[in-house]
Amino acid sequence: MKTNIALYASSLFIILFWGCQDKTFEEYILNEPVYITYEDLREGIKTSEEKPLEVPGKIYFKDNFIFINELMKGVHVYDNSNPASPVYKTFIEIPGNVDIAIKGSLLYADSYVDLVAIDVSSLDNPVEKHRLKDVFSYQVPPTNNDYRMGQIDYTKGVVVEWELKEVKEELIEDNYPIYPFFYEMDYAMLGAVNAGVGGNTSNAPGMAGSMARFMINEDYLYVIDMGWYIKIFDMTSPESPLAKGGFSANNNAETLFIKDDVLYIGGQSGMQIFDVSDAAAPSFISSYRHITACDPVVVDDNYAFVTLRSNDICGGVTNQLDVVDVRNLEMPTLKNTVALTNPHGLGIDGDYLFICDGDDGLRVFDASDAENMTINNQLIQFNDINAIDVIPLGDVLLTIGEKGFYQYDYTNINDMKLLSQIAITTSSN
Repeated sequence: MKTNIALYASSLFIILFWGCQDKTFEEYILNEPVYITYEDLREGIKTSEEKPLEVPGKIYFKDNFIFINELMKGVHVYDNSNPASPVYKTFIEIPGNVDIAIKGSLLYADSYVDLVAIDVSSLDNPVEKHRLKDVFSYQVPPTNNDYRMGQIDYTKGVVVEWELKEVKEELIEDNYPIYPFFYEMDYAMLGAVNAGVGGNTSNAPGMAGSMARFMINEDYLYVIDMGWYIKIFDMTSPESPLAKGGFSANNNAETLFIKDDVLYIGGQSGMQIFDVSDAAAPSFISSYRHITACDPVVVDDNYAFVTLRSNDICGGVTNQLDVVDVRNLEMPTLKNTVALTNPHGLGIDGDYLFICDGDDGLRVFDASDAENMTINNQLIQFNDINAIDVIPLGDVLLTIGEKGFYQYDYTNINDMKLLSQIAITTSSN
């Protein structure tokens, strides 16, 4: 009996001890979420006065206008009738915007968890025509990793930033997907189009760049969400897009590129190839796998050019260009590898391959003999810019880099000339 009483007392002590421990609140510094309410988010589409270009993201060029995303804030618009002297027109505020795509006079943009369709036929008065609410995953900006992440209350809105705060409370820690575009200049998403905004509109979709996460195919918009799922939106009625499900990429998808009814998805573990001749129902063809690395892709008639880049996000130690034969789509085959420094985006125009190679700047290659191309036979290199992505438009090259947006005349490829630059302004905050 005494033994049972002793055991009971011992057990009671342990229960009380751990109970006290559960009620012990710890003092520490916390990343406290700062919200924008859903109401403010959904009333945020408007124009404002000229704003400095601070953190540029995706770019579209359409009907002589350049649209440059200001990461998470909106879109700068420039009149590019004279590429040597682009003129600032307006800034369209779109809270939480990372990507855009334009078809006809409709600009489609992500706004945190929403997809919005904005009529930009009048740049003085862009009008939100439709909003699909809660179609994208709830994601948060990166925290100060020296401190813990505070608990998030979905009902308060979306997290726009963090404040460091001293707290005394029980630790509750959840895992949330982080916006993948905040890390230095790895966020840059570049695209271009060559027809139809500002009173002379066509229904042609844009030509996307190598780091695009939005891609228009006929009357459908494809969007990478959560890094593995491609969402499909039906734009048959352009002012009222509809969510139409999607499909899994299963490769930590980062970028989309379409050529000749074929979708190439660049991902951290490889490139996947889908038949999109039926735009509403993409079907898997094959995949080309490589070691873990960031992976933008562009394609010409015969080859896919894939840059592999190592960093803290993608991991790996590889920095190179892979030349993959895609003439047989069911059996993509590696044909050549070119060692590079830290390659990002790239573009192809005929025999000319443009590669953004980090601190080593912009490289230009003759890709007419892609299987035998080497670093030693590059045509030209601009190592005075830290280039992130490019779009070749026949004779003008659009380039984004750490110091701003550049345009080059490459009519004479051996004598490329800088036409203009829109400089990045360092925030005073």
